[in-house]
Amino acid sequence: MINKIGKITIYVQDQEQAKDFWINKMGFVLKLEQPILNRPMRK
Repeated sequence: MINKIGKITIYVQDQEQAKDFWINKMGFVLKLEQPILNRPMRK
């Protein structure tokens, strides 16, 4: 049984939408938010 997650990195195109999903729908707790600046996003 998993009872703790140390670190997760997920690259997304819409950070606000992804944050809403993981926090409000999946019940995760946000510990650090770190946008990646000056990198083109793949489509």
